[in-house]
Amino acid sequence: MGTSGTYQPVRKTEETISDVSQQDVCIIEGYMLKIGTHDSATGEKAMSWWMKLLTPFWKTQSKTIREQYEAGCRMFDIRVKKVGREYYCAHGLFVTEKTAHEIFTELDNLGGCYVAVTWEGKMTTDEEKACFKSWYQRVRKKYKNTFWGPLATKYGKKGLKVSWINLYVGDKFEENVQGFYPLDGRNIWTYIFPVPYVINKIYKSPFKFNEDYFVLVDFL
Repeated sequence: MGTSGTYQPVRKTEETISDVSQQDVCIIEGYMLKIGTHDSATGEKAMSWWMKLLTPFWKTQSKTIREQYEAGCRMFDIRVKKVGREYYCAHGLFVTEKTAHEIFTELDNLGGCYVAVTWEGKMTTDEEKACFKSWYQRVRKKYKNTFWGPLATKYGKKGLKVSWINLYVGDKFEENVQGFYPLDGRNIWTYIFPVPYVINKIYKSPFKFNEDYFVLVDFL
């Protein structure tokens, strides 16, 4: 866990948020609201032009990492995959233009961020797991101004989403809940009509944040 990260929210007095971009909501009557985002890196630029054609299927954030931070977000759900010899942030077929290290550097410089790292896909061999664990251990040592959580894979052995499968258990981490649930769960509508923006509006809008645990949402 990071040693020097501090939570520095901006001030406002709204509990229910329908348009954070115009409200910068972080505090209710002196309490810090714990705001998080799901697939946080999907607000960044895509690596290739053709990925933009599939935007409705992978984009869950309209703000960049920095813009989310400025809107009050302090917990970031970062999914990664390896392209060549480098790790990038990803969601499905989407891959960020920036490397994962570039995004981690930005978060670390902002300070006080909680980051949950997930392998975007399924790991089938012990060698893959060992390589990913080793990389994550180096990440944790390098970015000391960040709070790091358990390491996860998107799909476990039984095909379930977000499985920790004993990869790497980080230090005690902030409790969180998916504010977009069941958007990222095994719900039939996410397969019949897999457009995050529409499903998000159906299930959970506006969002409600609190000071007890982080709520991770789409389109902050």
